[in-house]
Amino acid sequence: MIIISGSCKNQSAAVLPDIHYLKFNHMTPTTALKIVKRKSYSQKKCISLFLAMAIPVLFGISRLEKINYVLFHILLFTSGWLSWTFVEYIAHRFWMHGKGNALYYMASRKHLHHHQHPEDRKVRPVHRALMLALIIFFIYVSILLKNYFTLFAGFYTGFAGFCLIHYVLHKTWSQQIFKELIEYHIYHHCKYPDYCHGVTVTWWDKIFATKPPQQAHISARIRHFYFEGHNAS
Repeated sequence: MIIISGSCKNQSAAVLPDIHYLKFNHMTPTTALKIVKRKSYSQKKCISLFLAMAIPVLFGISRLEKINYVLFHILLFTSGWLSWTFVEYIAHRFWMHGKGNALYYMASRKHLHHHQHPEDRKVRPVHRALMLALIIFFIYVSILLKNYFTLFAGFYTGFAGFCLIHYVLHKTWSQQIFKELIEYHIYHHCKYPDYCHGVTVTWWDKIFATKPPQQAHISARIRHFYFEGHNAS
């Protein structure tokens, strides 16, 4: 999926980016081919590595339930939130930008619209207010139940946070608060659409080798395109 002057064009994995895209980003076809080939982690490998990290952590947290009740639920909530950030990364990378799987064809159409019209957001203020109310409700239920529902509460909080942060990352003032996040998102929208899939956090891109190339740079022209020209498309 390649962004050209505020729009996206579908291309197969074997096809290099359109020449206009290359000129806009000062890339040669050879450089583009290296970027396409750089990724090596499949969806199965990413999930396997995540489970290899998550299962021992959750087992350790479970040992705290009768030792330190407060710490147990704090860590459980945090684990739910962290789990969301991973699901967010997998969904964005493999379902919305991946090729050759059923989920891609279902999810990519709506995501393509977002790349073409980032200002057309489906999540309205009333939706964000409802999400905030649900966060409070789920935390309250977690306190009442005193069980592993806290894990879900953390997961949902991660989802709601994603919806809010994604909205913020398309605002100019976000550069003052989320410097690295906004740079990754600009790279994703305007230079490297097959990279920088994390929206809430950047560490999964770093772990799974989808961070921007070392020589990557956001010029004033591209920054203007993202905040002004891209939003005006």
